[in-house]
Amino acid sequence: MAATLMEGREVEPGATDRDRRDADRGLYERVACYCTVKILADPRSQDRIPRWESWGDDPDAYLLYRLGTKAQEDALAANKRRDVDGERAGHERALKHFEEAAALVPGNLTVRLHQAGVRELMGQFPGVTDPGDHIRRAVEIYTYCVQLWPEHIETAYRLSIARAEESRHPAHREERARRREPASREHLRLLLGRLSRRAILRRYARTLLPGRRNLGERRYWRQWWAMERPRPSLRTRRRSFRGAVRIASAAEVLRENGSPGPDELRAAFRNVAREVTGGWARWGRLWGGPDWGLRRLLYADHRTGADHVGGDTHSRAGIAGSAPRHRGSNRAAAGYLVNYNTACFLSLALATRPPAGSAAWTDDEWREDCARAAVVQLNTSLRVTRSQFSAAWAERDTDLRPLFTGRLGGGPVTAWGEIGRNWARFTGIDVTEEAAAAPP
Repeated sequence: MAATLMEGREVEPGATDRDRRDADRGLYERVACYCTVKILADPRSQDRIPRWESWGDDPDAYLLYRLGTKAQEDALAANKRRDVDGERAGHERALKHFEEAAALVPGNLTVRLHQAGVRELMGQFPGVTDPGDHIRRAVEIYTYCVQLWPEHIETAYRLSIARAEESRHPAHREERARRREPASREHLRLLLGRLSRRAILRRYARTLLPGRRNLGERRYWRQWWAMERPRPSLRTRRRSFRGAVRIASAAEVLRENGSPGPDELRAAFRNVAREVTGGWARWGRLWGGPDWGLRRLLYADHRTGADHVGGDTHSRAGIAGSAPRHRGSNRAAAGYLVNYNTACFLSLALATRPPAGSAAWTDDEWREDCARAAVVQLNTSLRVTRSQFSAAWAERDTDLRPLFTGRLGGGPVTAWGEIGRNWARFTGIDVTEEAAAAPP
């Protein structure tokens, strides 16, 4: 059918061999997209893919989606070359293609998540005219997608993260309050309910009922019970994702209240440490006292809670690094997203003060420990077998900006700032002033 219905674009008589190859390549791609969409539209195939991945009958939607992903690859290549203008142009082309594809298949989550993801990146890009507008439109896309497909867990998570980013822009925060729209923490609380064993089992059981049979959605719900790699972690994907959501909720405490009280800050650290640590270490919170979370994450002595391990002074510990037994799990057992979110939490903690009544930290010592612990969590996220860490995304992540720039707000670069800046250079993350410019 494709060979009968399609023909390539006409090539001028004086065209070069490269022009002819480009024309042929365009025809091949159109034929491939046509065949892919027709195969997926077959009733026998539709039963094997989730409903939110349907491409309909129009091959142009899949073709535009592929063009958008190619533009994203061009933007990533420009980022590696430190070509800011080329990266911005690549994202703009990708956004154009994804929006055209979304107009043809408005219910396809694959297209919609890419569309909103580019909006989020543009909202954190230096030099953008109105970054808050990009974030607001990304929130709108996620909101409607959650209303359309409430069972899709990843979309609900992206909505909560986009809500947190939107709260950084005062105008949009006031508009949300006027409309009485739920904040990020409320979305995260609802998401924890969707990740409960009962909720997932109920969704899985529905795919077994007559009239609701869908092997693709059944496979989607079954994979939440699969063990995260590496196998010895004994954590299912549901358990790992649930931990990442809890850590995101703890980070939201620091975003909403830049100076939380001592008890609130200890509780946030305790909740994060509980998700990061594994084995018997998790149960240390029962007898470890209120500072257990601080000790688990910030390398203070686990027994006394005072100075660094071995009785070293803070300056010597800063040179030698933390003791190996206090680095946390090296198996990456908690999962990539848990460690990445923990690094974001510790980066936000740089703007807080050490809680009164805990170990005797000065402000700089506290921030040095938070920065070092954040780098350890980022290293652990890279150790995951199939880590999805992206330097291009981390470079635009507003939560990690204090860690990578080594400064708070518009202040100067500090001594503790070299910890995060050196790690950013190691992973190829640009820490120049232009790349680190915060949105207005």
